[in-house]
This record gives sequence, structure tokens and C-alpha cells, in this order.
Amino acid sequence: MGLFDALPPPKANSAAAAAAPAAAAPAKRPADSKPSAATDDSSKKARSAASLDLLPSSSSDISTVQLPSAGTAAAEESGRPRWTALEAAYSEDSGSRLSMEDVAAIDLSAAPADAPGCRLAFVGIFDGHGGKNVAQFAAQNLHSSVLQAGLAAEAARVAAAAAAAAGGSGSGAANAQQQQAAGAPSSGQPSVKACKAAVAEGFKELDRRVLEQCAAASWPDGCTAVAVWVLGDTVLVANVGDARCVLARRPAETTAGQPVAAGIPAAAQQQATEAAGPTAAAGATGAAAAAAVAVAAAAPTGGDPVAAGQPALPPLKAITLTREHKAIFPAERQRIEKAGSFVSADGRLAGRIEVSRAFGDRAFKKQGMSAVPDVQAFQINRRDAFLLLACDGFWGVFGPQDAVDFAQRELEAKGNSVKQTCNRLIHEAIRERKCKDNCTVLLLRFDHGSSA
Repeated sequence: MGLFDALPPPKANSAAAAAAPAAAAPAKRPADSKPSAATDDSSKKARSAASLDLLPSSSSDISTVQLPSAGTAAAEESGRPRWTALEAAYSEDSGSRLSMEDVAAIDLSAAPADAPGCRLAFVGIFDGHGGKNVAQFAAQNLHSSVLQAGLAAEAARVAAAAAAAAGGSGSGAANAQQQQAAGAPSSGQPSVKACKAAVAEGFKELDRRVLEQCAAASWPDGCTAVAVWVLGDTVLVANVGDARCVLARRPAETTAGQPVAAGIPAAAQQQATEAAGPTAAAGATGAAAAAAVAVAAAAPTGGDPVAAGQPALPPLKAITLTREHKAIFPAERQRIEKAGSFVSADGRLAGRIEVSRAFGDRAFKKQGMSAVPDVQAFQINRRDAFLLLACDGFWGVFGPQDAVDFAQRELEAKGNSVKQTCNRLIHEAIRERKCKDNCTVLLLRFDHGSSA
């Protein structure tokens, strides 16, 4: 088995300039979050319970950005691809800690200059430990590292295919024809294998640069990370450490023979409305009504601004897309021990740090610490509602399905914006559920009602 072979399934404002070198001791994870096999099993069940359709290898500052959207009819007339529009925002809170070491990044217009006809978006959360320098540096430089590692070439190819589909006769269309003749995908979709390789190489290159900075500036810190790229309608998710990304996906069908399109089928809405009345038990039939009643029962009632009698919502399924990297996991422990280090009884690398993969952490790199990411890919379809990215502090008080249910109520039942939903998630985590760690959550919503 290779050094970084597949791991077991998981458990469960824009970046500023780098700060002055910190004089703190080598980074440590707080001892109040201990490894839990029970949490591991719960996330494993959540992951296996739904099909992801993964593609094969061949109180805080808020930032909200939305891609300029165009109507479907206009897209059809131009012949260009109709990509799902995106909206993103994040919210953060330092919790009970004295400093904030998380950094979030959102760039929904991240395509390189030579691929103007391609949609490329980038979002990520970088959870620092022992300081914020590495998290800031990673947030500023990860996307450019991945572009240089090969994602820019894929974006240019997608742009050329889009130009060809629009009937262009310039160099973009000529390049698309040449690439098709050379055997490159001709559908306007990127090569998933090439994209995954670019992300992995970009992580590796960024960590090399981070370690140079750590040596030059005496940075003792490190950071975990979860990042998402949306190239066309192909989503790439990569992570190192314990930051996670969860996909909210609608059920395949809400009633027999009625697939979910843009939201809730009319029949399901009617059944849910009937179920909301006194004769719910008699009037609600079918899988859609049962699901709607379940969500209605789970939603808070006292003081909830949702109007009485409003149709309940079919529940979204939470699908965890990332794998946690902790020293206590067998594959991670094997790599650490092969490097000559050890995992302590409380599950910490060299008795010091809980995570086994991160950017930076120079003192632990020769002891088995790695920055090799896990990378997943999938194609956006109309059942996909949004992605939730968050640091381990948030996931310490929210389970994946719990977080998706909460966000769905805010977005769909209450009609809150993406920004407001992030605020509510953070308020719930910090004020109600008493998260003491830094807490950051980012929501990337797929708007199927318009195209970009």
C-alpha cells in the first residue's frame, strides 16, 4: 500500500496580508476535543446512506457574492452552456477564544484571464491552529497554486468548448476542434482526472511554499483546509485535516414517478398543505407527504415566523464529501509510525497535535504530517441544493444532517438569504449550542432558477 492510500470513511473577509511572525510554541490542538469512535460511525452512516454520484477519475464579517446570471432563453440563443448560478456567503465567530484563526475565501469569478468564457468559482475555509499566518497565506495562494498545477488548462479547454458550442470561429473554437481531435472530452466538461491531479499537485506546491515561509519567518503554526472549485458544472472538493464539506441533496423522487425538478413538486406541496391541517393523518399519503410531515414536526414552532399552513418541505439529504484526517485513524497512524514518530494514547501525533494532515506545522512534517488532500468530484444536478463548508468547531456541535436541516429551514421555509442563514447557523452554534472554539461556516447555494 502506498504512503497515502485511501483512508477509511470519515467520522461523522477575504484573507488579509500575513501577520507578524508569532512567538508561540509549536501548534497544538486543544485537548477539549477528544477522538470519538461514535462520531466516526455516525458520519460513516450519513455518508453511505445516500448516493453521491461521484465522478470517476478518467457575528462576523459576511461576504456575499453572486455570479451575474442570464436567463435560460438567452443562453439557448447564444448556444453557450447553461451553468447553474451560484451564491455564497460566510459567517464567523471567535467563540470563547481570544483570537480568531479561521480564514474564509470566496471568489465566484475565479477563471484565469485566458479563459473568459468559462465559469470557475473558488471557495474555502482555512482553520488555523497555533496562529493565523499559515491560514492567511493558504487562503491567498491556494487557488493560484491549483491553477498553475493544471486547472487553468482545463478551464481554457472548457472555455474553448463553450466558444465552439456558441458557433465561434476564433482561436477558441479552433483549439476546441484540435483538442477533440486529440481525444480530449468534447462535451464541454472538464477532465475529472486532470482536475483532481491539478488540485492534489496544487496542495503539494502550496505546502512547499508555506514551509519556506515558516522557515524564513519562524511561523510555528499550521492550518487545516476545505476548498471547493466549480468548473462549469463540475464540483471539486478537497480537504486536509478536520474541516468538512457537506452536500444537501433532494430525494430522487417525492411521489411515484414524479422527480424533483426546481424545488418541490406541486403534488407534494398540496399533500403537505393538507397534512398541515387537523386531518393530516387522513389526508397525507405517499412518501412526499410523510417526508413533509417529518420536516414540519422537526421545525421549531414557538415564535417561528413561518406562516401557519405553509407547505412543509421535503427534507434534504446530507452527504459528507470529505474525509477527516486524524492521527488516531489506522491509515494515518501507519504513515506516522513509518516516519518514525508515534500516536499518543489520546490520539495525537507525537502527543501534540490531533490532525495528521495540514498546511504548515513545520515541526511535524518529518513526523508523518502531510498536506496530501482527499479530492472528490461530482456533477451538479437539479437535486443539489447547496454545500456547507465549516471548520471543526462548527461540526463539533452540529451533525451533517442537523446542519442541513437547519439551513434548509432558514433558506426555504423562512425565506432568509444565504448571508442571513450563515449568521443564524453561527448564532446557533455559539450562543445556543455553546461552541467554545473558533467557528466559521460558508454556504454555497446552487440557483437552478437561472444560469450563469
